Amino acid sequence: MIKMMLKQYSEDKSLFRKNMDMALILIVVGLVAIYFLNSFRVNMIASYSQQYEQSVANKTWLEEFDVSANKKLLNNMLKPAAYENVELVQQAQLDLIRKNRLTILNVNKGAAPAPGTGGKKKKIQYAETSVTLTGAWNDIVACLNEFEKNHLVVINNLHLGTNPRSGQIELQIKFRVFYV
Repeated sequence: MIKMMLKQYSEDKSLFRKNMDMALILIVVGLVAIYFLNSFRVNMIASYSQQYEQSVANKTWLEEFDVSANKKLLNNMLKPAAYENVELVQQAQLDLIRKNRLTILNVNKGAAPAPGTGGKKKKIQYAETSVTLTGAWNDIVACLNEFEKNHLVVINNLHLGTNPRSGQIELQIKFRVFYV
């Protein structure tokens, strides 16, 4: 029976069939459009929900943020030296080595080009210094524990060995003094 109805429908050339075909096409297109619009709506709601959760978390973090502790932390951070003070900082590091009863064998202070000079412009520049020293293990450890605490100085190369002449521990340090 359904087969016969479909056969007659396919053979029908009337205006009614054309209207029915258009109605079916519109219904299918409408259903597809509704599906895509609904999935877009669901994605937007999920996005808004995630943004709301993030804003609640940010609000909680801001309410618990301790401004005085942050200021104290920022005040305790080491800052780059002024260009004019690079020599003083290098000398302070050498004085620290002497203070810890270590013998300096060799010092090679790198040049500190003026800020903004040289090919590439860097925000923070540095002067590199190489020092060879000898001493007792405890004195070396004490010196290294203090070395990067007073100025924005970073040890970027360290070689530990023994001095062939004296048999003492020999340390070669390359450190950078950062300046602006």
